[in-house]
Amino acid sequence: TLTEVFALDSISEAEASLAELREFGAPLAENEAELSAIEAFHAEMLEMGILKNQYARFSLEGLQQTMVQCRKAYEDRQADLQAALATQKAIDALKRDFAAAADEVLDFVARQKQSLEEVAPATPILPDDSASIAKGKQMLTALESHMSSKARETRAAQLRTVSSISDKLLESAELDNPYTRQTMTSLETYISQLEKVIRDKHSFIEAQLARAQVAISQEQYDEITKAFGHFDKHTNGQLNRLEFSGALKGMGFELSEQEEEEAFTKSAKPNGADAELSIALDDFVTIVLQQYKEGDTQEALLTAFRTVTDGKDFVTVEQVKQYMPEAEVSYLVSRLTLHDGDHGLDFAPFAANVYGQPTPAVPADGAAAPAEKDDAPAEDDAAAPAEDGA
Repeated sequence: TLTEVFALDSISEAEASLAELREFGAPLAENEAELSAIEAFHAEMLEMGILKNQYARFSLEGLQQTMVQCRKAYEDRQADLQAALATQKAIDALKRDFAAAADEVLDFVARQKQSLEEVAPATPILPDDSASIAKGKQMLTALESHMSSKARETRAAQLRTVSSISDKLLESAELDNPYTRQTMTSLETYISQLEKVIRDKHSFIEAQLARAQVAISQEQYDEITKAFGHFDKHTNGQLNRLEFSGALKGMGFELSEQEEEEAFTKSAKPNGADAELSIALDDFVTIVLQQYKEGDTQEALLTAFRTVTDGKDFVTVEQVKQYMPEAEVSYLVSRLTLHDGDHGLDFAPFAANVYGQPTPAVPADGAAAPAEKDDAPAEDDAAAPAEDGA
C-alpha cells in the first residue's frame, strides 16, 4: 500500500519502486474522475430537492475525504521514493569515489615498492668488497630518506581521502561496494605492509653492512648468543625493552638511555599475544656488531698499538708475537714499515691504510715528526724516537 514502510538498498530498487508507483497513478486519476462525476450527480440531486439516497452506502463527503487522503499518500510516496533514489545515487557516487581513491592508494603502494627495489635491490654485501659495501651504504642512505617523518606522513596521507569517504559510507550503513574488493582495513594493511617492507629492507641492509665491515670470531658470536640467552627471561627467543638493556650492559656496552631506546625501537617488532615490542637474536647480533663497528676506528687501532708499545710510535716484532696469534704475525709484520732505522716497525701508516686515510704527517699523540735525514746526521735521527718514547 501507499503507506507501507520501505527500505531501498540500491538505485535499481528505488527506480523499480517509482515505476510501480507510476502504475498506481492512472487508476487514481480514473477514480478522481469518477468522483467528479458523482459530485455532479450530487449537485443535480440537490437542485431537485433530493437530500438522501437510499441506494448509496457512502456519503459524498466521505468519498471526497478518502480521495484527498489517497492523493496525498500518492504524492508523499512519490516524494519519499524520489528522495530515496537521490540518496542511493549519492551513496553510489561515494562508492565509486571510494573505489577510485582505493586504486590511487594501491598505485601509490606499487610505485613505492618499485622505488624501493630501484634504490635498494637485493644485492649481496660482501666482506672485503669495497664496491658492495659502498653500494650498501648508498642504499642505506636512500632507505633512511624513506624512513623520515616527512616520508611517513606522506604515506599516512594516502589514506585520508579514502578514510573520509569510508566514514560517510559507514554512516549510511553501507558495507558492500560493487566497484572494488578493497576495504578501509585492507588499504590500511597495504600501507602498514609498505612500512614494514621499508623497515625490513633497512634492517637487512644494515645487518649486511655490519657483518661485512665487522668480522667476529666464533667465540665472540658465542658470547653474544650467551648474553642473549641469559637475559631472555621468558625463554621465547625475544628480548623486551628491559631485557635488551640488561643484555647490552652485560656485554659491556654503556649506551645512553636515548641511544638504547633508538636502537631498540629501530629493530623491535610486536611479539606474542599482547604484541609486546621485542628483539630477536638476529637483530640483537646486528646491534652488537654495530657497537663493535663504532669502536672499530683508526684512533682505536692506534691506541691498541700504543698500549702494546707503552706509548711509543713503533712496535717490535717481539711485541707483535707476544700479543698476536702466530698465524697472523707474518702478515702484520709484512704490512708494517721500518721506523727510522732499526728501532722497530711504524704502525701509523698501516692504521691509516686500513681505514683509507692519508698517512699522518704528525704522530697521533701530538709529538713532532722525526727530522728529515738530509737535515741532520743519521745518528741523531736514530736517537730521536728513543727520546720520544722515554
